Amino acid sequence: HKNAVFIGSLGFIFTFIAGAMTTICAENPTYTWCQERSYIYGINILCAIINGFFSGILWISVNRYITACSNRANEGRFMGIFSALFSCSNVTGSLVAAYVIKHFGQFHFYLTACAISCLAMVMVYFAPEVHRYDKEHSEQESFREKSLKVIKLSYSPRMRTFLLFLVFVGIVCAVSAGFEYKIILSTIPNMSKEDQNAVTALVFVVQGLVTIIFSYVVGDLADMFKLSYVINGFLMTNFIAIGLSFLSYYMHSLVLAYVMAGFWGLAFSSTATLTGIVMMKDFNGSLESFALLQLLNNFATVLGYGMCIWITDIVTFLYVILGMLIVTQISTFMYKSPEKSKEEKIY
Repeated sequence: HKNAVFIGSLGFIFTFIAGAMTTICAENPTYTWCQERSYIYGINILCAIINGFFSGILWISVNRYITACSNRANEGRFMGIFSALFSCSNVTGSLVAAYVIKHFGQFHFYLTACAISCLAMVMVYFAPEVHRYDKEHSEQESFREKSLKVIKLSYSPRMRTFLLFLVFVGIVCAVSAGFEYKIILSTIPNMSKEDQNAVTALVFVVQGLVTIIFSYVVGDLADMFKLSYVINGFLMTNFIAIGLSFLSYYMHSLVLAYVMAGFWGLAFSSTATLTGIVMMKDFNGSLESFALLQLLNNFATVLGYGMCIWITDIVTFLYVILGMLIVTQISTFMYKSPEKSKEEKIY
């Protein structure tokens, strides 16, 4: 797992390389190799493909490593801690970017980001090995056999009722910033562009803080209560977030926009964290479960971006999300966590 996390992290380096090369061309358009737009498009597309390939390795292995480090009593807490720390990067990353870009320029931002990524990879390299899945790794299976296991898992009775939840979470996480940004701008139409950007940034900082808090909280709750209750309870927070989105948009209230952002942060963080916790607790942290999670997450992300392109009206967009949420909630009500034996082995 540790080595796979290290390898998967390499994808970020290519993203930063693409950003740095694009910045060089933007600042020095007279360079021969910058005069062709096809070069810029090509390097970004190529690096995005490479990053996408490594991303699949990274997120499956990260989830497996966290599962291997935990036991049945604290799996939720471990995943919650990871999600909270990951959410911290959204806030700290924005602050670092704002400072570095303002004082040193965008090219140096990409260098800084690359350096931070390399430091993280070094830390991963020296992370301790865990042996929870050693027996599983000793069983050699072909790619075809593993793929068939993923397919079989996808239509298993328990997973069938959870698939819509996985897709919905991926879609909402992909499209949230787009429609939230539009709603926030609708509440401050008379401000200058700079002031609008400042207010929007502050709203998202508030959302980021809420995300950090509830990423951790939901992990602890998942260890304390029946998982299906926690899933359905936090999924319902999306209804509140959608309702506040409508109110903020129609009433043009910045105060409501802050509250809306907070509830979306709660909804995003809790449901996204729960997807990993369910794979850990109810599907034994199997490789197939995390592979399916990553596959559906990528599919939902593409679908979410497509929705942003196709549906430009914010009200229509919210109604579509609401309809999807209702169907997802009905499906998730039918999801039942397996009963755990009191004598179940603790790793």
